[in-house]
Amino acid sequence: MNSDQLSPRTLAVQGYRVKLGCAFLTALYPAGMDTKISTIDGAVFNDYLKWRQEDVAKRREQGTIRRDVVRDELLVIRKMFKYARKEHLCTEKSIPVWDFSVEKEGAKRRRITFANYKDFINTTYAWIKEAKGARDYYHRKVLAHVAAMATLAGMRSGEIFGLLNKDVEIRGKDECLVTIRAETSKVRKERQITVANEMLVLWRTKYQRHRDPDDYVFSPYNDGRVSIRDVFYHAYKALRVRLKEIDLDWFDLYHCRHWYITNRLLAEEAIYLIAQAAGTSSKEIENTYSHVLTELTTKRFNQKKVVWDANGSYKIIQKLEGV
Repeated sequence: MNSDQLSPRTLAVQGYRVKLGCAFLTALYPAGMDTKISTIDGAVFNDYLKWRQEDVAKRREQGTIRRDVVRDELLVIRKMFKYARKEHLCTEKSIPVWDFSVEKEGAKRRRITFANYKDFINTTYAWIKEAKGARDYYHRKVLAHVAAMATLAGMRSGEIFGLLNKDVEIRGKDECLVTIRAETSKVRKERQITVANEMLVLWRTKYQRHRDPDDYVFSPYNDGRVSIRDVFYHAYKALRVRLKEIDLDWFDLYHCRHWYITNRLLAEEAIYLIAQAAGTSSKEIENTYSHVLTELTTKRFNQKKVVWDANGSYKIIQKLEGV
């Protein structure tokens, strides 16, 4: 695939996975990266899962890694070997194989409740007040506003981190038109959304330090031409320590987008409209939020009662609200 069709974030992830493959082979073969690819036996990758599990456990206390994550890493590594075979640098024997399986139903993120979301917000704002100095305060404030964008607009993290000032048109004290460019979208398709909340306007007009059109909406304290992504995750690591105190350290930025979509469903908006706003498909929403849709459907069912007559006919009775 042409690299121009991939987002910078995707390229970075793929590169990271290739580096993991190189690290594994370096640990396995005495010659390290000088090992001829034609001498590598693809069956050695049967040990890759164990190697990754041990590596994660060593770097993080009680650290674990999902099998589907390891599987995705191996798929990218295998592509590199297949390319080598195509270029006659190795034979089929060198192509990585592995013998572990991944459950058909992938791991699901933990569902959140209103109490979870409220606790996250309260903890975040208490944490912001504990900032030490202007720079630290600014970066903590950025974290809160990035989370707000995911909650209020259902944007993905990459879409938020990729926003430039010229992508945001302020239309009033509490409304902005936001253009999500194709190159920052996971589905590579541009869309425009209306964000009707003062949080984004406040950020642009009051808190933001870098306001040139080509500066990032969310950027580090000293440089508007750099995305806040790395600083955000560094700050979130510190926030997670506080969240752990209330058993909420599993909460991540995705849960804010999840909360947005969940609330749109509970408001009984059309699924295809939610999909358009969130930059996804109706099928994806139906699959991911089936529990919410089932709850809504059965709730509607309970508003109607089927009453049968002795002659076998029936009628539908609509229950009155509050009765």
